[in-house]
Amino acid sequence: MHWACAKACWKQTKKKQKNKGIGGTGKLTLNIIDKLQNYFGLAIRQNVGNREAMSKAIHASLFHVASSNKNNWHSHCPDGETSWCTFQRDKANATNFYKPGAGLPLNIVTMLKPIYDYLSSSKLLDKCLHGKTQNQNESNNGETWERIP
Repeated sequence: MHWACAKACWKQTKKKQKNKGIGGTGKLTLNIIDKLQNYFGLAIRQNVGNREAMSKAIHASLFHVASSNKNNWHSHCPDGETSWCTFQRDKANATNFYKPGAGLPLNIVTMLKPIYDYLSSSKLLDKCLHGKTQNQNESNNGETWERIP
């Protein structure tokens, strides 16, 4: 593991220990954080040169991961037969492959939404238009854990 990744994982663990109640089963776990980071990176790389599409994809990634049987927010995901969202693909292809996950509670989504608004700001996305993600100080993970009280 790269030293920066190890350091980031250590910081996540420390922040979660300080902010009791946001981590654990059905909440913000390391697995969910990894998913959010991966989808964030994909949103950048799949929309090179298109700031508006990047911003929309970044928000869609949050709502996709947060969706569950109880809270279906897949309307933010791209629709169509070739969508990366299994829910939207099923809808377009009349199939039934989508299996809802646990999602995230509304209070966690409410805490993450302002962070995603910042991460999808023109100021930051202008630096990403070439298709590379930001450095560790401006990363999804860094911004998430820096702003959660």
